[in-house]
Amino acid sequence: MNIEGDKFKEIVERLRKLASLAADIVDNLPAEYRKDAFVETYRYLLTLYGGRSVHVASAHAAGGVEASIPTVVPASSQAAGDIGADKEEISLAEFVNMLSIKPKTNAEWITVFAYYMKHYEDKKMFSAKEVRDYFKAVGLKVPGNLPRDIKNAVRKGYIAWDIESKSYYITRKGEELVRGMLSGKEQ
Repeated sequence: MNIEGDKFKEIVERLRKLASLAADIVDNLPAEYRKDAFVETYRYLLTLYGGRSVHVASAHAAGGVEASIPTVVPASSQAAGDIGADKEEISLAEFVNMLSIKPKTNAEWITVFAYYMKHYEDKKMFSAKEVRDYFKAVGLKVPGNLPRDIKNAVRKGYIAWDIESKSYYITRKGEELVRGMLSGKEQ
């Protein structure tokens, strides 16, 4: 099969995004486990979002998770362009189900929603109304005092307020919290 031009670029970009997600998930693991964990996570993500089994033909260089993108060969006879593994195609519910450790507090849920908005919807900033909608979207009861819970997330350093845009954004600490939830490592 010969894939040309824009279609090839689109496939490569989808694979890069999945590799980036896999790298985020295994980032907090001890160095000696990262390579194998990355390969297994990448394989799982390709299967999960591609809907078919795949074979990861080569892993990363010994230097680290970010070193290269694995070569992927579809296990079925379907075209590589059909993998459909674009991060933007992951629903909020699917993302929540990917968490190895579920949020215990409303502040943690808000941080998970912020992470999802940033990484899957390309929204760097978000509002309290969006947070309310995300609670509803995953079938959770909207907190009775959402402003207090947002303030708690700010106090814990998971999210921050941007004065100019009058919106919230996820912080590095918030990113680390959610990566820990994805990898199963408590922060």
